[in-house]
Amino acid sequence: MSSFSSVLDVTKPDFDVEAYVVKLLREKSLDGLVKEEEEMVSAVRRLDSDVHQIVYENYNKFLTATNTVRKIQDEFTQLDSEMKSLSQSMTTISTLIGNLDGVLGEKRDDILQLGSSYKVVNSLKHIFDLPHVLQSEFDERNYGEVLRMFKLAEESLEQYKDVPTVQSVLQKSKKIYDMTENQLMDQLRNPASGAELVSEAVDLLLTIGRDEDEVQQVLLRCSEQSLREDLKELSTNHSDVLDLVDKASESFIPNLTLIATTHDRLFEEKRDELLAVLQTEMNSLHALVSKVFLSSMDAKDCSIVVRALDRYFRKISTCRHVIPGLDFLPLTIELINEVSKHEIDLSLLRIKEELKNSLNEVRKALINEEKDLSGLASKIEQVFVHQVKVSVDI
Repeated sequence: MSSFSSVLDVTKPDFDVEAYVVKLLREKSLDGLVKEEEEMVSAVRRLDSDVHQIVYENYNKFLTATNTVRKIQDEFTQLDSEMKSLSQSMTTISTLIGNLDGVLGEKRDDILQLGSSYKVVNSLKHIFDLPHVLQSEFDERNYGEVLRMFKLAEESLEQYKDVPTVQSVLQKSKKIYDMTENQLMDQLRNPASGAELVSEAVDLLLTIGRDEDEVQQVLLRCSEQSLREDLKELSTNHSDVLDLVDKASESFIPNLTLIATTHDRLFEEKRDELLAVLQTEMNSLHALVSKVFLSSMDAKDCSIVVRALDRYFRKISTCRHVIPGLDFLPLTIELINEVSKHEIDLSLLRIKEELKNSLNEVRKALINEEKDLSGLASKIEQVFVHQVKVSVDI
């Protein structure tokens, strides 16, 4: 069955035309045969068109390949000609070098000295431009580049400082160098300088040989001044104790931890001096916070006080972990106890005042011959219970 099907398949090599025609005559009507003929004619035309297209495309590819081969052949011919010319040129150069070696052999030392002199002159040209280059780098605040370039040129300038022109260059360059060093010290002293600028200033100053103890002391004084300015701002600019703690958490405490981190990175072996400064400033902060906590005289503010105590305790606990050796947790716990007693005393005072007012009202009622004693007693009890509940809820 499969072999018979292949005989009737026009795409197979063993296709039988007569069998295919007999099959069509047997199975198709006249209209079907006409339609089959039209489809076959259309298919033949399509095949013919495809064959023409393929032949055309292959012909174009053949022409392109022929042109490419011809072009490559021409390029190889030109390259061969150039290689022959290059070979002749190299031979000529070799001959000239041999001739020059014989002519200049006696003056070889003079030529080497001339080349060396040229290098020196070229170096001097760059040296004469040094003040201008240093000033440009200084204006762009590239202080590290100023120091590096001056140190590279300083030794050469010192060798020829007896020459007036070189001496002038050295003096101008040294002036810019000194300006840079002073600028770095000012940058270190300025409390407004960020941690990045301070670190850069310290690193550069130590690199150029500035006394390490001097730099460290300047850094500590600057840090101390910055923390005191934060404390001054906190003491005069807060609405209540919660606002004070929030602002201290946003300014003073982050500044404190940043100073400790920067100092530890640069002067780890002098940590005791840092802790002494931080301890003093933290004592001042704790005294300020304690004063504001204990200055509250209204029991209604108890909820604000409790929230402030919680935030303050959390910040102090964080500081203890970030800055080893600076532990204010015991003082904070002591403050919590003091504030708690203070708030309890305020609540007790409020309860007493309300009871006193209630008793005065009961006394007035008795004077007016009020006979409902159980109602009056119930009123006193209600006032007392209500004030206790209010104090507990607060």
